[in-house]
Amino acid sequence: MPPDVKSMPIGHVVDYKNSTITRTSTSYIGVVQGEKSIVGDIVTMLISTRKNVIAKGDDIADAESKFLVNARYGSMASGILSSKTFNEATTCTARYFLKVMVKAREGTRATVIYGGTDSVVAEVGAANE
Repeated sequence: MPPDVKSMPIGHVVDYKNSTITRTSTSYIGVVQGEKSIVGDIVTMLISTRKNVIAKGDDIADAESKFLVNARYGSMASGILSSKTFNEATTCTARYFLKVMVKAREGTRATVIYGGTDSVVAEVGAANE
């Protein structure tokens, strides 16, 4: 935890040095950026594969690779590599970054018209914005 943070509300996320720290209903979770893990290696490989097929313009392979990436995350809810802590950390961190994205449009004429679990859509009103 940053030295000046003694506690935080549930669902709040703090970036500190190379960690993202969040509080769930039962604990504080720190995700250290750059640490190696089997799941991280699998997800990195799947994301890399998806970037490659997008660059090639292969829409079918893109849809299949997107499915695999999402399935990998979804499977963390059950199975041999399941982790409630991982799920909570992923959800809290995603919510944090969605809030950052919404805040980034402040001072512009953009209006957020949709926000989901993994995206924010804004109406900008002109092609050059």
